Formats: sequence, structure tokens, C-alpha cells
Amino acid sequence: MRSLGLTDRIGGESRLFFSSKRYGFPLVVIALAAGLTVMGNQNLVSATFNSKFMQLPAHQVNWSLIGFAAAFITFFLFSKLRLERFWPLYLVIIFASLAAVLRYGEEINSSSRWFETPLGSIQPSELSKPLMVIVLSALFDRLRPGFFFMAIPVGITLGTAFLIFLEPDFGTVFIFLFLLFVLYWMNEEDRGRLFRLVLAGGLLGAFLWFFGLRDYQKARIIAFLYPEKAPDTYYHTQQSITMVGSGGLHGKGFMQGPGNIYGYIPADHTDFVLAVFAEERGFLGLCFFIGIWVILLLAILLEARRKVGFARNCLLGVFSIFFFQTFFNVAMVLGLAPVTGVPLPFFTYGGSSMLANSILIGLTLYAWNKGETR
Repeated sequence: MRSLGLTDRIGGESRLFFSSKRYGFPLVVIALAAGLTVMGNQNLVSATFNSKFMQLPAHQVNWSLIGFAAAFITFFLFSKLRLERFWPLYLVIIFASLAAVLRYGEEINSSSRWFETPLGSIQPSELSKPLMVIVLSALFDRLRPGFFFMAIPVGITLGTAFLIFLEPDFGTVFIFLFLLFVLYWMNEEDRGRLFRLVLAGGLLGAFLWFFGLRDYQKARIIAFLYPEKAPDTYYHTQQSITMVGSGGLHGKGFMQGPGNIYGYIPADHTDFVLAVFAEERGFLGLCFFIGIWVILLLAILLEARRKVGFARNCLLGVFSIFFFQTFFNVAMVLGLAPVTGVPLPFFTYGGSSMLANSILIGLTLYAWNKGETR
């Protein structure tokens, strides 16, 4: 008798669904996203307890609760109203908010990425991620193969990436380009056009290196390739590798990591928050963390294979963003990728990031429940 997989149907619904009369919820997605959020909040307590950022975990808990509500509100509103129809409005919101933050945003460390609000800082580039998933998913579902099939999504993505690059936020630029590549690759049957797109991307990268990147951005890449040439720039990465290695097999224990206690990485609640987790939980804890992400991403990808149209593209878009952010951040912490400020979903501190990730989970629930199957 054949064993049942993650997406096998029983009575018209998956075994991983918690079913009501009208809706089916994929428990694997909800449970793993909730587990990552709890782990992230706990880790943030340790990452900030011996610093001036001790108030941040309480803020992150509030954003986690807001995000939990936002995920289910996204699911129910899209299920009731089919809000993907309004993708042109989301496109206007993306461009308007990104242009506005360049002009009116709060400047921090020579970057203009945030609006200051009574709820805290809001980062439009983060909230643009789920909106861009909707926009590109709707476009690839509607456009027919041909010139515009490539020109319109590429033009929209490059325009968005250019505004984000001006902030500057190089990591998010890569996230958007990776999202475009995956969706185009999965929807384009003409591999010649796909090759031309990749070639254009390579030429764009060369242009940015000579004419677009700031000196500190180039220094990070040089430090990754040749650490001995930029020891000061490589400092954070070196300390991160040391903290991960010092965790050993079982880790130092919660709030017991010396690298965290003595602040070897300043503000380690941001890009290098996983180094704190690895130091305290050890190699086994890090494997457990990666295992959760592998199961979550695999579940989304397997369900995407069953879907067609917008639902398929939406699941692929969510997969792309989570995959790139998670595994690039892990590689960065381990010294296998340059430091580009890519946040770790559900772990890195940030209200906008938590809200964006939660909305992506809501879109996953909607696309999963949407009845477009092969």
C-alpha cells in the first residue's frame, strides 16, 4: 500500500488540512510559521538582553501578533473578494511608496528606507515583497508568450529594483530579481528568451559594479572574496563564524553564548541574529532550524506543482522570497556569501519584515485553498 505524501488528497482535501465546511488550512504551513516566529522571538530576547536594545523583543511580540492577524485577514479577504484582480493598484502603491520614502523617509546611516509612524518605523521595500508577488503572479497568469511576456514583468521589476537600489538596499534588489527569475523560468517555454534574460542580468550586474555600487558595498564583496584585503569590513563575518563554531554540537545554552554576552557582533539582532542562535543551540539546533525551513519550503513547492494559473505563480513567488532570504542569510552568517543586509524571516528584528512575511503566509493559505489544480 502506497504511503501518503504531503499533498495527497483524501476525500478531496489534504491530510495536512484543518478543514471547515468552506475553507481548508494547511496545518504544515501554519504550524511551521508559528514555530519559527516563537523561536525567533525567544532568540531575540537573548540577542538583546545585554544591550541597549532590550525593549525590542516586546515590540517584536506585538508585531508577531499583528502579523498573525494579518495572515488570516489576507487569506479571508482574498478568498471572499479575489483581491488579486486589483494588481494594478498594488503596483501603484509599490512605486508611490518607494518614491515617497526616497523624498520623505527618515535617513539612518545614509540610507532612506523608513517612514516614522506612531506604530514605529515602516519600511516600504519590505511591504512591497508580498505586493510584488501578487503583481507578477497576476501578470504571468494573464500575459501570453511573446515580447510583452518578458518586457512588462521585467520592466516593472527593474523599475522597482531601481528605486530600492537608490535607498540603498542592495539585498532587497537581489530578492526581487530572484523572484522575477523564478517566475519567468517557470512560465516561459522559450529557453532562448530565458537565456537572454540571464545574460541581460549579468550585464546589469557588471554595470552596477562599475557605476552603481557605493564604496562600502564594493568593500563587502571584496572582503568576502579576499578577507585579508579588508579585515575591518570582514570583522562581522569573522565574528559570526567564530560564534557559530563555538556553539559546538549542543550549544552554550540559552543566554549563555559568550559571543552574544560580550557583544562580539554589534546589533546582532539584525543581519547576524542566526549567529546567536547557532552559538546557543549548537550544530544540532542549527540543523533543526534548517530542517523546519526545508519542510516548509518543500510543502509550498509541492503544492505549487499541483496548481495552475495565479495560485501556482503565487506559491512559487512565496517560495522564491522565503528561499532566497533564508538560505542567503544562513550562507552570510557562515561566511559563504557577502554581507548584503538580507533579513532572516521571522528571526531578524523588524515590524515591517514580520508583517510582510505574515502576509506572504496569508497568500500561501489563499493559493493553497484556491481550486486551480492540474
